[in-house]
Amino acid sequence: MKTNKVIVGAVAAAVLSLNVCAIPVSFAAGETVQISVGDDQTEAGGTFKVEVSMKDIPSKGIQACDFALKYDSSILTVTKVTQGALTNTGASSADASNSTAPVFDSEIVKGTVNLTYNTLLDDSKYWLQSGGTFCTIEGTVASNAKDGTTSIEVVPVDRKQNSTSSTANSTIFAGYVDGTESVMYDVKTSAGTVTIGSVKPTESIGATLRGDSDVDGEVTINDVVVILISVASNKPLTGQAAANADVDNTGNGVNSLDATRIQQYLASLITKAEL
Repeated sequence: MKTNKVIVGAVAAAVLSLNVCAIPVSFAAGETVQISVGDDQTEAGGTFKVEVSMKDIPSKGIQACDFALKYDSSILTVTKVTQGALTNTGASSADASNSTAPVFDSEIVKGTVNLTYNTLLDDSKYWLQSGGTFCTIEGTVASNAKDGTTSIEVVPVDRKQNSTSSTANSTIFAGYVDGTESVMYDVKTSAGTVTIGSVKPTESIGATLRGDSDVDGEVTINDVVVILISVASNKPLTGQAAANADVDNTGNGVNSLDATRIQQYLASLITKAEL
């Protein structure tokens, strides 16, 4: 069976048919999807960029999902939403309905970003699987923003529960259609943050041991792992860890090239003095 796509409000967005008509709904017991927003740090008047990711997607996959991001519009202005690798399943090309209601869709409203993924295709190879980056959002910080941290929360889309109801939606949807029944997963969320304030240069701290990114007093393969995780999760190292990790082109910040240089040292391709 295939789901029916509809236009929800002003969003050219498709959601599971349980959201637009009264059909039987069941919940996948013990199966939970995690939706998380990343973190970034910038200055007032600067720009920010955070990833929205999913993990722990059950083996059946997600045929459709429907959620929103909520933030303080007096501090943040979202200007761009970029589709992530997780949603590049090939459904946009294979699903004929994509031309009228995109498989992946977003709408930026003041203080909110509405996000959906929905395909009519029954083949689960076109569904969201495992986990990864759902999308990336970018924007600017108000020039008069005070130093501090502001959050970006994952919330239900602000709309009616379905086409036959006057009740406001209060659920983040993620699931699939099985025969004539919609199956929904439990959804857990984790908010992201944008920290506003001057970033202290790593060179002003000074490295106590070059390459020691985990600050344990020695240079090991774990220091490489710490840097790679930091880069992949868009959570920059700070303080002494950042100062120690910045071994490649010192002063330009910590990136994957620093991890490569530490690996070269561990493989005896460069000396400690060269590190």
